[in-house]
Amino acid sequence: MQVLATAPDGAERLSELEPPAEVTGATRFRVLLVAALFPLLTGYTLATGALAAVAGLAPGSGFTVSGALRGGGPAWLATQQVPLNLGGHPLSVLPLLPTFVLLLLVAKLASRAARRLGYTDPAQAIGVIGVIAAAHAFAGVTVAVLCSGTGVDVEPLTAFLLPGVLSGAAATAGVLSRCGLPEPLKQYVDPLALTGLRAGVLGVAALLVAGGLVTLLGFALSVPETLRLFDAESAGSGAGMLLLSAVYLPNAVVAGLSFATGPGFSIGAVDVTPFAFDGGPVPALPILAALPEQHEVWWPALLVLPALAGVLCGWGLRRCDPDPLVRVRAAAIAGAAAGFGCVLLGTFAGGRFGDGVFDPVTVPIALFSLAGSCWVALPAALVAWLTGSTAPVVPVPVEVDSEAPTVVFDAIQDDYDGDTEDTEVFDAIEDDLDYEEEDPGEEPDELDEPPAVEGETEEADVPAEPGPGASEEPGQRD
Repeated sequence: MQVLATAPDGAERLSELEPPAEVTGATRFRVLLVAALFPLLTGYTLATGALAAVAGLAPGSGFTVSGALRGGGPAWLATQQVPLNLGGHPLSVLPLLPTFVLLLLVAKLASRAARRLGYTDPAQAIGVIGVIAAAHAFAGVTVAVLCSGTGVDVEPLTAFLLPGVLSGAAATAGVLSRCGLPEPLKQYVDPLALTGLRAGVLGVAALLVAGGLVTLLGFALSVPETLRLFDAESAGSGAGMLLLSAVYLPNAVVAGLSFATGPGFSIGAVDVTPFAFDGGPVPALPILAALPEQHEVWWPALLVLPALAGVLCGWGLRRCDPDPLVRVRAAAIAGAAAGFGCVLLGTFAGGRFGDGVFDPVTVPIALFSLAGSCWVALPAALVAWLTGSTAPVVPVPVEVDSEAPTVVFDAIQDDYDGDTEDTEVFDAIEDDLDYEEEDPGEEPDELDEPPAVEGETEEADVPAEPGPGASEEPGQRD
């Protein structure tokens, strides 16, 4: 009790281990309802607000509130990466920024719902994931059905699958941060594989930073062109172009990453790689001002940026195992994970852009994935091989207090020193043990033993000292 009174932090940690209070059915329903509907309402509100802002600020747009509310459904589908067909013109180059924001919101709410319901077992959290995924899938197919006959055509199956899969993946990530992996899955998952996967996620993040640096460099080298594109007829048009450029900024970062890793990208007839350049017309959007006008000889030097991402990944793996071959295997797993991440990024960053000269926007997914995997795996393996420790892992010796048993026995002895009855019991046990130590085959000769004298105590080990006047020779008496 004294420890708990003087250490409130320890008391808080102990309270976290206590079993949560019983959750009623009404509480469970309310928590799951919030986790399922809040991201839907938030996404619809943001999509409708952005659409209303762009349409309202543009001159001569004929903005109406009812039109913005009707257009909020297709705009929400665009945030879920569902391809649209606007008046017979396909549009699948959809902004990635609202998608990332909504997926992070779903993951946060799923983790919060699992915590409020007291779920610690992954099997319990399946209900949270299922409710969130089912709500998004049902909302997607509903909007697709309602859009029929309005000039916006949506494939119902795609509108059902993509929101459900994306929200389910985000909810799974949020729940795993609290509940962990299922026990049957833990038995078949190699800890080294998990280490490699974490390093692969770090590698993808580092690659995105490299793509962001390339995009920022492109904007820095084309400041006059960027300002010219922002110099619109009215402030409303400029604000609309700024908002459009902001939501498409992650797409530009992925394109910059594909350029830095080598495969490059294309917009219609424009094809840009570090080693070649084919020019052509592009849309007059400020975000596209970072595109170059001609090839530069120093572009291949940008390949060092993804190599540095692989070096960072290998530096994180240098201590994962004392065996260099094991570290190389972890680097290979990290490269495979980074390649899969590049597949996802390249798939959602490009697509159809109507039927004009700017169609399609393409990131070569196969080459992009292979390049991203190699730029992470090869430098990571080299760094992990050279910088890692090859010494075997020495277990830390556990210090044992040799005085602890002595203290315990001393305490026991102190407890029994004042108890005379217990002392007599131990003396009797000791006499019995001394008697049992004699040879059972030899019977004591009672005739040879001298008669016992009152007041004289026999001692087994220590002979009695002779009194005054007694003979020092044994067996003689005065």
